[in-house]
Amino acid sequence: MDIRLIILYVIGDFIFTKILFGYNPALSIAMFYAIIITPLDMVDTRFNYNFGGERVEQNPLYERGCFRDNPRFLPWLKGLKGGCYLQMGLYVLIGIAIIYRISRVILFDSDFQYEFSMAEWLLMCCFIGLICLRFVIDGYYRIKYARSCQYIKNKNGIWEPFSCILRPVKHTGWKQYYLEDRKKFCCHYYVRYIKIREKLDRNCQREGYIFLESYRLQDDGECRIYHKKRNETLKIFLLIHIKEYSKEKMKELNAVFEDYWLKFIGKKKKVKDASIIFLMCIDEHNRLLEKRLFNCQAIDQSRRRHRLPGILVFSENAMLTIPERFGTVFGVKEYKKMRAELLKLLDISERYNHVDRFRCISYGNREEYEEEKTEKLLNSK
Repeated sequence: MDIRLIILYVIGDFIFTKILFGYNPALSIAMFYAIIITPLDMVDTRFNYNFGGERVEQNPLYERGCFRDNPRFLPWLKGLKGGCYLQMGLYVLIGIAIIYRISRVILFDSDFQYEFSMAEWLLMCCFIGLICLRFVIDGYYRIKYARSCQYIKNKNGIWEPFSCILRPVKHTGWKQYYLEDRKKFCCHYYVRYIKIREKLDRNCQREGYIFLESYRLQDDGECRIYHKKRNETLKIFLLIHIKEYSKEKMKELNAVFEDYWLKFIGKKKKVKDASIIFLMCIDEHNRLLEKRLFNCQAIDQSRRRHRLPGILVFSENAMLTIPERFGTVFGVKEYKKMRAELLKLLDISERYNHVDRFRCISYGNREEYEEEKTEKLLNSK
């Protein structure tokens, strides 16, 4: 249904009721505002709900199934489920209003004027209620959007740290230079995975982490879990090696984390503060990795549940990236601590971060790294 036709109808209804018959135009006004305000649009970059109304991988609402896809009833209504239901309610109320207007014209001189007035006020209240409901649903999706980027639990009440890892943030103007170059960490880390694993085994032990278990993943992947626990505070470090990024691989990692939690922590055991640092070593760059991790940019922290990803892509000249933090209030202190700890475990520091937009300082021996990479490719053939 074309929204322009509905607006033309409302304007005609106002002329019909006010000018020709002298009725109270309150219903027409309420109907007009309902049509203008009711459409739900989450695409608002000013408040950092980027991609909120789009079916794209960067949108956490899309990943959590909040969209009405392939509907049999009213197939042209596709979008956020709450917004679609609002539109359905709007169409129903407009249909009732049309029937009401026709009935009132037919029975213009009847004895039902009082009943008609009551019906008109009732319809007007319904349109106003629809407007109020729109803001309630909009607030619900904004909260769900933010929490999806902070702390997601599965049906068993266990954290899923590999769901919606980063929050989409778009920087423009001076923010693009200030935020990206001062917050995000980026350097070439020319070290093969086997040596990284040996390095982290030593450094984690030095920092008080206990190695718990190594999980085998599909496609010759690996997830090694270390942790250290003090009273009700838990710190977890994960070293992950996968061939390429995919949604199925993130689900597998969430299942691995659930198994770890049930086995070593326990579902009923109280953990007041928990933080996760993970280094994800990825062999091949792909389009989904670019969309879901590199285009989203920011890590959003929850209260008492913090996480920090490090992403190392071997096919992209061994580029190590630690995303920037989201916001300037919550989780800033924890972000700085975890970032410093991850860099310390990798035997690097902030001085390896790129110092300007066109230069990136490297760590390790690039020639040796390339020789080992070539040798590995030859052996695989």
